[in-house]
Amino acid sequence: MSAKTYGNGCDIAPCKLNRKRIPFLTRLCEIFRLPFIGTKMTFNMKLLNLKRKREKYLTLILDIEPKSKKATRNKSELQNIIIEECRTRDLECIESKVAIEITSYTNQENPPRIEKFVKNIIDIMHKKEILINKNDEIYLPFKDDKFVKYLRAKYVFSKGKSQTHIRIRPFNSFISDIHFVRTELGLNYSPGKDTSDNWSEYRELIDKKEEYLEVLSEKAYDSMIKMKTLDLQKDICDGISITPEIIGLLYPRRGKYAKNFEGVYRNWASMLLDVPIRIHLPGIPLSEDEEEDYKAKYREVLKKHMRKYLVNHPIFSKFQAPILITAFYMPPKKRKKDYKDIDNIMLEYIMPAMNEIFRPPISLFGLAQEDRHGKKINDRSISNPKSLNGSAIGYEIIELPFNFSNSDNGFMKIGFKIEIMESSAMCYIDEEIDKYMAEN
Repeated sequence: MSAKTYGNGCDIAPCKLNRKRIPFLTRLCEIFRLPFIGTKMTFNMKLLNLKRKREKYLTLILDIEPKSKKATRNKSELQNIIIEECRTRDLECIESKVAIEITSYTNQENPPRIEKFVKNIIDIMHKKEILINKNDEIYLPFKDDKFVKYLRAKYVFSKGKSQTHIRIRPFNSFISDIHFVRTELGLNYSPGKDTSDNWSEYRELIDKKEEYLEVLSEKAYDSMIKMKTLDLQKDICDGISITPEIIGLLYPRRGKYAKNFEGVYRNWASMLLDVPIRIHLPGIPLSEDEEEDYKAKYREVLKKHMRKYLVNHPIFSKFQAPILITAFYMPPKKRKKDYKDIDNIMLEYIMPAMNEIFRPPISLFGLAQEDRHGKKINDRSISNPKSLNGSAIGYEIIELPFNFSNSDNGFMKIGFKIEIMESSAMCYIDEEIDKYMAEN
């Protein structure tokens, strides 16, 4: 009899079991919902391992308004809500690397810029100084922000009660989940769209403007230009965003045979990171370089690189949709305490410089959702938060492996992402695994 007889997608054949152990094994089956028939059991170790891992995953839904660190008066109370959730599920502090995704659904009129809100909520989740009860330290979600290796944050403007959704995963589990989906289910995340048609159509619109204006009004022609520019911008951004595929190349699967291909994977990843369409920035200052004058000078260096980039890539001189900033970060060859954490890098350097130079819109085509008198155009729309004018609605950053490059000073590779539909890597991987577990 084969394992398939039991309809559980198992790849291990049933085996005869010691009758003395049947009660224990029966209970094990009940806990993990595994089929048990007589003295034979179908055992799907892959499914069991997924269940075990996911019991340690933390997903928080907080009924909070996004606020900056300075504007938050109840940090300890918010931290205690998170601690109680962890205590209820018996989840203790992750003392290793973590991957975090933060999505804030808000109708707030003047929320802080995303990097300020993220810095605030990250600190609340790990700072021991604001604990109400010092014995609750073991229930903080993670030990320190220096352990955050992947971070994604985004605003979603919607009607209704504001909520913040937070997913926290051990970083190694996040990586192994990506490899599981790739090898067992197949990654179907990349849009894989060819931009050549959009380029040719865009050039035709520009080159044949007079011909188009013979049959179209100026307004109609401008609308066509905007729509085609958006198509082109999105296609390019899709090709340089942070995807499960590139994360899997950066952190290849470990194993006896996979180790032989690490160099190949790294070369592929390097080629993808080095494409000219990304903004290539010098290393971020070390934490020992804390003087404000030095910070200001470094920010000017970043802005100079970004202005030069716009000269060479004018297609991004005016974004037609809200954007997320994407960043690959290679730390310098220093001890961890000497270089910046990724949430601070985005807060202090990357986001301020990018917003100043690129001034992205917070609505599609930069269209206002209010008329000139400040009245909403329709009941289903929400007002554009004026505090976010000319700023990205989110960012995504991943720290590269310590042995990825020999650069003493480190570097940053910056890109953009336009999300017409939700396309979070972590959310995609979670959904694929949830579907697999439900079907098996």
